[in-house]
Amino acid sequence: MPENGGIIMIRFAIIGVGGFARTHLSALADCERRGIAALKAAVIRNPDKYEMEERSLSSRGVRVYRSYQELFAHETDSIDVIIVPGGVDQHAEQSIAALEAGFHVLCEKPVAGIYAEALAMKTACDASGKFLAIGFQNIFSHSIQRIKEIAVSRKLGALTAAETYALWARSSAYYRRNAWAGKLTANGKTINDSPAQNALAHYLQNMLYVAGRTHHGSAGMRSLYGENYRAKDIESADTQFVRVITNTGVPLTFIVTHATPSMKGPVAHFHFESGRVEWTFEGEGHTRVFANDTRDGKLIDEFSNGSDSLAVRVIEDTAAAVAEKREPLCTIHNAMQHTQCIDALFRSPITGIASRYTERLPVTREFYDADADVTGAFNIVINEIDPLIERMFREKKSFSETGVPWGEPGVTTALT
Repeated sequence: MPENGGIIMIRFAIIGVGGFARTHLSALADCERRGIAALKAAVIRNPDKYEMEERSLSSRGVRVYRSYQELFAHETDSIDVIIVPGGVDQHAEQSIAALEAGFHVLCEKPVAGIYAEALAMKTACDASGKFLAIGFQNIFSHSIQRIKEIAVSRKLGALTAAETYALWARSSAYYRRNAWAGKLTANGKTINDSPAQNALAHYLQNMLYVAGRTHHGSAGMRSLYGENYRAKDIESADTQFVRVITNTGVPLTFIVTHATPSMKGPVAHFHFESGRVEWTFEGEGHTRVFANDTRDGKLIDEFSNGSDSLAVRVIEDTAAAVAEKREPLCTIHNAMQHTQCIDALFRSPITGIASRYTERLPVTREFYDADADVTGAFNIVINEIDPLIERMFREKKSFSETGVPWGEPGVTTALT
């Protein structure tokens, strides 16, 4: 760990440079300008596809390899952290290999496709003496850290319930962006790609984290009830409901869909014995803290999430954890509960929604990426889905419990 003017420069390597790896590369560049972290090596498995990226990295002195095995063999003493940004099917294999080779690891969210893989990752982490950070960006944010402090300190008493909803439109362009979008498996491994596992996974993890009884802990769970629906022409679910009962009896309700014409939320409410916290991450995010859990509760604090890049905060905290010989804010130990939830959620069948309950809308741009190619793209939406989910959020009901004609009861799974 070379020093730069008294600041320890943490050395990173990354497996891959396409897809979400670009976000990590941008964050690393920001941290490198400030002397916090530096990219020293990268794996580029397809040099023809990423010829320009390879030239750019090589010109900066970044060492390029064709496989992670080759990188590990040559960089044993010159890299502190390996970033694993690839598809969910690669997370367990690459993270475990990096830990066993003696590196700290930053793995992109979610942890894995199935809980058994998450357990194997935890076992490898515990045996290695290194940390395995997970890129659930919101856990590194100012607002979730402040809400966690309210919960752990019991400033408003004990947490009694929490609920989150999000309406995030995704068109056919989103599902054609790679080979695994909207799929249950990829390369022979379960991935369960879906709103709760991918784009909106952060917000389920936020509730699990805040409900944990210690500052670093996430909640253990007694049971999970789930419902999965498919309105779009995909293999997996695009609309989901989750009701978790934690091991302290706290209900956590999660309602999400991509089959909407809108971009609303996420919105989360955390209820306490003597107050509540209302959180949203739209824009810079906004949090309001009330002294009691009623409609006319007294506003006692409010704050934004700030304009800091969360991707940068992930790199900053990971680098600081190496330098300070501590755990990062989000690790395998407090993120694997999310994978346990997804594993249980997909024990409920995926119910197809008949076309008479949906509408096909033209698309002129993709909400999540204004530069995405939307040529010929369309968005299949569920009729009246926005007011339905907003009512479910207020009433804490599942789709089937509202009586919608396409709703089907799901499965309750006991968890330990």
